[in-house]
Amino acid sequence: MINGWKAYTGTAPEFDQGQDYTKVAFFFKSEAGTKSAPSRHQAGTKLGPSWDQAGTKLGLSIGDIQKLLELCREAQTIQALMSLMNWSNRTKFRDKYITPMLEHELLAMTEPDKPKSPNQKYHTTEKGIQLLAE
Repeated sequence: MINGWKAYTGTAPEFDQGQDYTKVAFFFKSEAGTKSAPSRHQAGTKLGPSWDQAGTKLGLSIGDIQKLLELCREAQTIQALMSLMNWSNRTKFRDKYITPMLEHELLAMTEPDKPKSPNQKYHTTEKGIQLLAE
């Protein structure tokens, strides 16, 4: 990968290593020969969501996302999901899992006009199904 980047851009990636992380920065060479920020337009990226993108954006593990999407193929109540995921605190479960997955349209509510309805259930969206199929 590093050699390919060097061949494509003429610049080497920069590595920053800490005690518990490694950060890699890829730069394009500008007209003047100085480094510039990476391009927002990436060639060859997939159109659909990927596990790496979903896990990073949501801050959840890929396994947790996959498990919830699988469980919600059929609409489930938050109580059922908490039980299946071994959680007891409803607020923390909703904040950690349900809200981010709703925001990223991986899950949807069965009653979107009544988000606090006692009959509310959550189901996997088409975007979530595409992610599972990957």
